[in-house]
Amino acid sequence: MTDRSITRADVVASITEIANGDLEPVGGHVDGFMFTFANGESAGAVWFRDRLGEPVIGLSVLVADDALDHDLLFRAVATYPHGDNGVGRLEAHLGDDGLVGILAGEVVPLADATGERIRELFAALADMACEARDVLPLRGDPCDTDPTAAWLVMGDDDSYMTEENLREAERDLSRHGVFTTRWNASPKVRFGDLVLVYYRAPGKAVHFVARAASDAYFDAHSDIEVTTDVAPAQWMVDLTVPIEIEPIDFATLERVANGHLNLKGRSGKYLRPEAIDALDFVAVDPELREELGWVTETPVGRPDLPDPEQMSLEQWCAVTAGALENEEQVSQYIVEPLIRLATPTLTAVPQVHLADGGIAGFVLRDDDGRDRWVVEVKQLIERRHGEGVTSTPAYNQLRRYQKTTGLPGLLIDAHRVLAVSVAGRIDFDRTRDSFSDQTIERLARLVRESDGHA
Repeated sequence: MTDRSITRADVVASITEIANGDLEPVGGHVDGFMFTFANGESAGAVWFRDRLGEPVIGLSVLVADDALDHDLLFRAVATYPHGDNGVGRLEAHLGDDGLVGILAGEVVPLADATGERIRELFAALADMACEARDVLPLRGDPCDTDPTAAWLVMGDDDSYMTEENLREAERDLSRHGVFTTRWNASPKVRFGDLVLVYYRAPGKAVHFVARAASDAYFDAHSDIEVTTDVAPAQWMVDLTVPIEIEPIDFATLERVANGHLNLKGRSGKYLRPEAIDALDFVAVDPELREELGWVTETPVGRPDLPDPEQMSLEQWCAVTAGALENEEQVSQYIVEPLIRLATPTLTAVPQVHLADGGIAGFVLRDDDGRDRWVVEVKQLIERRHGEGVTSTPAYNQLRRYQKTTGLPGLLIDAHRVLAVSVAGRIDFDRTRDSFSDQTIERLARLVRESDGHA
């Protein structure tokens, strides 16, 4: 692999090697081009832009169920910088007649790219999207997904949703198929979660409910509308069109929470499933009562943490991130059970001091005392809006540990599990709720086949 960073011409030359036919300009306001892979089963796109003054390359792969639709790929690429994609972050995309394909993507700094790296990323994205078509649940209507958790988000006079706000959200959905309402929330919110919008004013009550139409993402310039001054850097989540309900006041919320409801601090408070069961949701508009029933389904995530030493795969998948309060609990209830399930022949040694002064969450050691993998644990991998996982501080911290140890690495948070090669390639990226016996076996095979130097 060459050490120099590539130019636009180098990108074109690299993609030409894996494309079937000519490269087509994306057009519109997107600076990039599209192509069909040589296998004819998927399409790709590359776009160029500046991010905080730094040139970056966006890579997208669309795997279609039927004939490839470049118009769909263009729409996906056009909105991609505002989405929550990364290597292995797989999204269903809808056409006029329903699901037509799955998009995966990544953003990399131009200065860090090489021709070989670009081709490797495209191959990884295509493989993951193809596998996801048959393995992973597809994202369409958030209400078709069982909520894993319920969240109370905050607003006040300035952010109160008017009838015009709701009509605009409905128009955006019907005309463009996108959800445009967004709110500051907990970083643990997942696609499909139930969201209750509580207003400190007027009335100190919940006035709207919705489903999360995205995972939470970090936005350094959120520009949220509130009466008091707040920092522009916020965790945000996209919402389905909110449904106005008869107000649920603070006293009722506190009662169903067994007297434990602290609304101080940031927006996004976790509510247990039994609290949702105890609430009576009534739509202001009678025509929305049936839809309200779909939106306010009781979350299925497990709020009570099971014995980590006896935890089954099904129990592990069902642990809700809302119940995990810190990295120590992520280590205890997510990382250690996963290592037991996927790599029973390796011992997880916690809090290992490294030569560079860093402290790794775990090192996986074999029976001969040989270190095989280094593990970094986070409560949440903090990803900025529109950036891939390789741009995150957590990934960069793992890479420092890998360079010190010469080992492949695992990056694990409350939601996701990633395996990173010594060279920095992401070989595995899955959300915890998508794990199956086959996923565990794939991760176990990856760990077994690594000799600690590849």
